[in-house]
Amino acid sequence: MKYFDPKTGQLDLVHAPDEVKIEIKQFNRRVITESFNRVVCNKLAQYIDPSFREKTLIFCVTDDHADMVVNLLKEAFKKEYGYVETGYGDAEKPEDYLNSFRSYIAENMNKIPALMLVTQRPRDLTRAQLKPLKLELDTAGYPEKHLQVAWRESTNEDIAASIIGFIRQAALGDALISHEARVDRAMNKILASRNWKPPQRKWLERIGKQLK
Repeated sequence: MKYFDPKTGQLDLVHAPDEVKIEIKQFNRRVITESFNRVVCNKLAQYIDPSFREKTLIFCVTDDHADMVVNLLKEAFKKEYGYVETGYGDAEKPEDYLNSFRSYIAENMNKIPALMLVTQRPRDLTRAQLKPLKLELDTAGYPEKHLQVAWRESTNEDIAASIIGFIRQAALGDALISHEARVDRAMNKILASRNWKPPQRKWLERIGKQLK
C-alpha cells in the first residue's frame, strides 16, 4: 500500500498485513476525530434534554477533546432543541453568575422596593408584589431556574430554593432552604403547637402536602 513519508515528502510503498487487530478502547483514546465525535454528540443530544435537572457525565481523553465535545454538544443541542442554554445565563462559570446576581441585588436594593421587603420583612411581601419582582429579575437575566442551576453546579447542592431564598442568600448570606423543607418546618411547628385531634391533624397534614 502507498503511504506518504513526511521526511522525504514523497509517496512510498509498504507491505501491510492482511489482518490488523485493533484494541477499540486504545484506538478511541489515540484517534480522536471531529466527525466521529459529532456523530456521538448528535446521538447523545437525542437522549439528554438540557432543560432536565439530572446530570450527565461525559468522559474525555484530553482537555482538547473535552473542548471539542463541548462545542459539538452545543451544536447538537441547538439542532435538536432549537437553542443552547448553559443553565446560568451568559456567564462562563456558575460562580461568576452568582457573583453577578449578588452585585445586582446590592446595587438595586434601594431602587426596587420589593427587594427591601424580601430582606427585612419577607412575611409582608404579597403575591402582587412578588410577581413584578420576579419579572424584573427575569428581565435582568436572573430567573429562578438559572439561579437554581448555577447554585447546583457551583456547590453540588441540589436545592430547589425560591427566588426569595436566593435574594436573602445574596443579600444576607442566609442558608438556602428548599420550598419543601420550609413547608415541612412550618407544618411541624403548627402540629407541635397544641394537641390536635386526629381528624384535625389529618387535615393539617393534607394541607402541608398540597402546599408542596
